[in-house]
Amino acid sequence: MRILVTGAAGYIGSALAKALAAAHEVLATDQSAPAAIVGNLAYPPFARSLVTPEVDAVFHLAALVSGGAEQNFELGTKVNLDATRDLLEACRLAGHGPKFIFASSIAVYGGVHEVTEETLGQLGIAAAASDGLVGDIGIHLSDDGFTGEIGFTLAPGALLRVTGANGSGKTSLLRIICGLALPAHGEVRWQRQPIRKLREEYHRQLLYIGHLPAVKDDLTAAENVAVSCALSGARADAGEHLAALERLGLSRCADLPARHLSQGQRRRVALARLAASTDATLWVLDEPFTALDAAAVGLVAQLIAGHLARGGIAAITSHQEVTVSAIATCVVDLGG
Repeated sequence: MRILVTGAAGYIGSALAKALAAAHEVLATDQSAPAAIVGNLAYPPFARSLVTPEVDAVFHLAALVSGGAEQNFELGTKVNLDATRDLLEACRLAGHGPKFIFASSIAVYGGVHEVTEETLGQLGIAAAASDGLVGDIGIHLSDDGFTGEIGFTLAPGALLRVTGANGSGKTSLLRIICGLALPAHGEVRWQRQPIRKLREEYHRQLLYIGHLPAVKDDLTAAENVAVSCALSGARADAGEHLAALERLGLSRCADLPARHLSQGQRRRVALARLAASTDATLWVLDEPFTALDAAAVGLVAQLIAGHLARGGIAAITSHQEVTVSAIATCVVDLGG
């Protein structure tokens, strides 16, 4: 078994590498000896070069801690957050799913969901963010369209694209991620906690828009947006509802009953919820580009990209090849 150990020149890292070397091949890396591989994890190409197809596991101990992180904010962020993300991305790109053990002294937050005044320093922020990166979602989906095991990790700023033929199980997978359906085996986790335990706490951070518009015919476009926001607990006032409709090109339709709108306009009314509030961290969108013209597709793609740039996460299905800017993109192909 080949094991990568970062921070291997430190007291714990060197002891761990020595103990593992008794039974495994160890790749020990740090900025100085006695690590065999000397390099700087703050340099992305070096961090990503460490995870090869032959690496079976990664013990990530490297960190810039305490006063060092506070005195050099940029370097602390590069080492404590960016390098962790680069290593995780290298594990994903490797394709064989090496085990990632986040053993650094900054991996301390686990199920804590609030950064308090006592932990507001650069080190505390990086620790909380990095713990979010490795809080994976792993499920087993079994339904009429697909039977098998699916596992993936979504980091802040990441986009999940679920692809496959009609009936392959794309909507079923999104419903499982939302907690609207149960997987045959396994579980969905949010910040390392099973969503079945988090319940309302998880759903407060979730925005789900299904493949049907879910627009009430008797309500106006503005009223539909207001109801959608209210049901999800989003903090948005009437002015924000109208601004959201204007963003989607529907300002002239705000007071029209939805029954008088075209299919594309109804779809944009549903999607206006994306522009009405930024409270939700996780967006789950089933075929968001359906029935939209080219201009509207571009607007929705911009909204999703903006959400990801703010550190949000999005999971979408789409039969259309639409480019959405993201820090990282994970593709799950259900075939069919």
